[in-house]
Amino acid sequence: MTTSWGGTGIQAWSSPRALTKCKQPLLSVESIVDVTPVVEAAAVEAVEGPRVDPNDRSVLWNAKVWPFLNWNFTAVVWYQGENNAGQAEYYKCAFPAMIQDWAAYFQSPNIPFFFVQLGTWRGDVNSFGIPDTRLAQTAALKLTGVQMATAFDLPDAQSPAGDIHPRTKKVLGKRLSLLAQSQIYKQNVYYLGPTITQSRVTSSDKESTVVITFSLQSIAGALQLKKPVCPVEPNYCRVPAEVKVNGQWQTAAYRIDTLNRLELYVAGKVTITGARYGYANYPLAVVYNGADLPLPPFNLAF
Repeated sequence: MTTSWGGTGIQAWSSPRALTKCKQPLLSVESIVDVTPVVEAAAVEAVEGPRVDPNDRSVLWNAKVWPFLNWNFTAVVWYQGENNAGQAEYYKCAFPAMIQDWAAYFQSPNIPFFFVQLGTWRGDVNSFGIPDTRLAQTAALKLTGVQMATAFDLPDAQSPAGDIHPRTKKVLGKRLSLLAQSQIYKQNVYYLGPTITQSRVTSSDKESTVVITFSLQSIAGALQLKKPVCPVEPNYCRVPAEVKVNGQWQTAAYRIDTLNRLELYVAGKVTITGARYGYANYPLAVVYNGADLPLPPFNLAF
């Protein structure tokens, strides 16, 4: 069953109870999709009367979730987030709060909940609303039963519906199906990209390095490096990896050290306080596992 409305924020899908869990954002969202053109809305109102804004708080919870509370579901798939770009801190709280609230209302505390990590979108080249929201989405992974299929490496810059609506849905559908095969049907399949288990910083006079170790179960044999390809203007793609030195982010080189270890490094002996990967509107995805599943974006602090 599909219950959806395009171009809407998480506030519309959250119950009044869930909305009390997080402080509402002060900043407005980055406008991505105009749900109803102003002229069309005025024409409809002239005939039918005032329309409810689909982005009003809890309006879609009332209209598109509440009516199904007596139904039984095997799992939930969530594909949303673009319309909360610019509200990353709020989303870190609101997304897990909504998931837990839905589970309580449906009386299914551990129902499998699969979500899509945001794909690519040009947007404002000077804004990091989309990459910040990608990272904010991962806050929900702390909850039991929640898993993620990322779309950050599936760009479609020439999509006739706009690059925020890529045609690469078949690959994404496959990734979601792997989650279902593993988590619902208990099949022995690789369903996640490389999963970080440990990270640390080392330094010598020659170079300073962030050493990232992944679980052996998640690498599907061994880590793989792919050549980065930017399908749009380079400033939208930026660089694959960065480290934070003296409060500033700078480009880091990268290499596979062993079959389950990745290194990000810069020349010289410096103090590294952070490392991030895939932080761009159009990220350059270069690290995959043996099952061709990507390493999702991350932001580490040391």
